[in-house]
Amino acid sequence: MPETGFVQAFKWDEQGAEPSYNSGGLIRGGSLNIQSPDNRRLGIGGQALWSAGGIIPAVAPQVDVTEDTLPLIAHAIRASYPAGALTAVMCHVGTAAHDWLLENAVIRQLTLAGAPEQPLSATFDIVALACGEAGAGAVEPEVGGALEYYMGAVTIGESPYDCRSFEVVINNNVNPRFNLDTKVADSARFPGSLSLGAEEISLRFNLGSHLTYDVLADTPARNIAAVISYTDGVNTLTLTFTDLAIVGGKQMPFVGGSDDVLWDLALQGAPGSLDIGP
Repeated sequence: MPETGFVQAFKWDEQGAEPSYNSGGLIRGGSLNIQSPDNRRLGIGGQALWSAGGIIPAVAPQVDVTEDTLPLIAHAIRASYPAGALTAVMCHVGTAAHDWLLENAVIRQLTLAGAPEQPLSATFDIVALACGEAGAGAVEPEVGGALEYYMGAVTIGESPYDCRSFEVVINNNVNPRFNLDTKVADSARFPGSLSLGAEEISLRFNLGSHLTYDVLADTPARNIAAVISYTDGVNTLTLTFTDLAIVGGKQMPFVGGSDDVLWDLALQGAPGSLDIGP
């Protein structure tokens, strides 16, 4: 008999910590991805050789953000830019019958999104150096409530613009690297390291008010600030952006009838220009 979502589990903690796992939020989607491709090499005479490829363990939970998600969100940016490291985490992922432990993992990409009538949501792309089966899984109880839209606030250049939705993407450009070092038994196919590339920060807003920044100027503004803040009444998440630049100009779709005219705005942040705090 197949298992159902009722017995699935995801929980995380910092790598090396005495395990005291957090739920990570209300998991609404995503997947566990343990990539293990095969290699096929063709030679003369119609000969073919098959061999196993490298293993890249990854998990991509989609969550409604709660108190237990906030520390994990903070681990999406480096201790300092550019040379600071990402905080390594470990994740238990699976079901009541089959559980996997991903170790020495970092957040490759984080997407945050918000809109009216919706809680703040987060989609993580977490990649690990190693994984293994860990027996039966168990759900870690969720202790907090969701960060709802009516407890959120968005400002651009210290002004509100009737924000109807937003999306923030933090891409750390993490690349698994393989090497020819001496291997340990049962882990030869895992990456030898995770390499950090340039940090990329992008934002997209859907606004009910026209933005006042001039996109036709010879030197368009590249020092725009924005703040996105949510709270559940006790815990607060604040994203503070500096040195943002408008990319792609301005977009205004035509709408019919009494629908609202909304403006699309895309911004790009300089590496190291995002602060995540309470």
